[in-house]
Amino acid sequence: MVRLSWLLNDTGAMIVGLLINCLEKGFYPAMLNIVTSLITFLILSSPIGEVRTLLEQGQPQTAFEVASKYEDEWAGEAEFDFYYGVAALESGHPQYASMAFERILMRQDNPRVRLEFARSLYVLGDLKAARQEFQTVLSVEPPVEVTQRVNIFLSAIDTKLKRQARHWNHQLGWNSGFDSNVNSAANTSFEATIFGQVPVTLFPSDDTKKQSDAYNEIGLSSTVNVPVSQRLGYFVNAGLEGRMNTSSSHFDSLNVSMGGGGRYQFKQHRFRWPVSVQSLWVDGEESRKLLSVGSEWSLPVGTSRQVSASMQVSGIRFPNNARYIGGIKQADNHQRDLDQAVLGLGLWQNLSSVASTVQGNLMVGLDHARGRDSGGNDIYGKTFVALQLAAQYRPWVRHVLQVRLLSQGSEYEEIDPRFPTAVRSDLFTNVSVDWQWLASKKLKYGASFDYSDNHSNLDNYDYDRFKLSIGVDYLW
Repeated sequence: MVRLSWLLNDTGAMIVGLLINCLEKGFYPAMLNIVTSLITFLILSSPIGEVRTLLEQGQPQTAFEVASKYEDEWAGEAEFDFYYGVAALESGHPQYASMAFERILMRQDNPRVRLEFARSLYVLGDLKAARQEFQTVLSVEPPVEVTQRVNIFLSAIDTKLKRQARHWNHQLGWNSGFDSNVNSAANTSFEATIFGQVPVTLFPSDDTKKQSDAYNEIGLSSTVNVPVSQRLGYFVNAGLEGRMNTSSSHFDSLNVSMGGGGRYQFKQHRFRWPVSVQSLWVDGEESRKLLSVGSEWSLPVGTSRQVSASMQVSGIRFPNNARYIGGIKQADNHQRDLDQAVLGLGLWQNLSSVASTVQGNLMVGLDHARGRDSGGNDIYGKTFVALQLAAQYRPWVRHVLQVRLLSQGSEYEEIDPRFPTAVRSDLFTNVSVDWQWLASKKLKYGASFDYSDNHSNLDNYDYDRFKLSIGVDYLW
């Protein structure tokens, strides 16, 4: 006989139960047809059969939509809650599924329902609670196939929890290469003015002209990720990178960086708030300081695409020492101090069919000059737009080939009195090709070619540069 307690509310079930009891005792035989008709009507009017049929036909989204219409009326009925929960889980609504299964478990302990409840918690990301429910299912010694399925989930949970624990990453790297223009200098003469009004033609001195050199680089970095909760965490990082040129130490450099920030995940939305401090030293003297604060957002779209947006605000400061051009003392470097703001949009796409990924980023920025030259001119403030494209290809399992292209156009705010022919306008282009061989989990070899060209309407800012390098990284 149909379990009427799953099809009727409490009052209806009681009335029909009394009628059936009477029939079983031989009373009121004339009412047999009435009761049979009533039961048939109630069965046919139930949404349970429709939802179950849609699930059997492989239409979980439609089943979920149908069940949702009857949730207010039927929630609390075990059979309805079960099929409603399955439809919700299979159609990508685990939050509704977990509530439906929990309603059943509050009244009765059913291993099959508990298994689906554990699955919904796993999809929601509540891994510790999901593990507890899966272990409860195993405690009743379910069939072998169920045990195998549960063990797969438990293994996946342990892997994810391990990744969420505090995790350190360290990297030590060495690179050796050749740089065609270590000081990013023009190798041509250019027109300028001195003393604010005297036009002259300047020729690069030995210190300022384009110089090439071989070099060695050594880098060390460390990062720790610390989870605070299932969704919230923070990270801290630090790094040193030193470069030693073979022929001259004038352009030897050391970059010291420290940073950190917070991260948060809400459903599929990922947020990060990085903060970093950097100090660049050239030839043993501090050359530049940078403090930046940013905000990043990313969202997976399906299984093979991700969109992102970012904002970064930076302060760039230079030491208070004079510099020289062509032997002539210039104003103190504080006139180069900048406040920078950058907005970015990104798209990442996985092309699994050809073992590749592609990525594009569009950035718009503003450099606001804090300083002025001796004449009160803003010669370093500018606006810029940059487009960055990258493609990664895996020709073999442990080999990665990556190509990157960056193009940035910059328009400066005012005429530089030293070069008064026009307001400066630059188009900077960079192309790089990198190959990496992942020899093991801890050892990585690589080689790269990098070419840059800064095309400027003012000759003294026009230069090109290429670098070739090979290296090895050790990760632990």
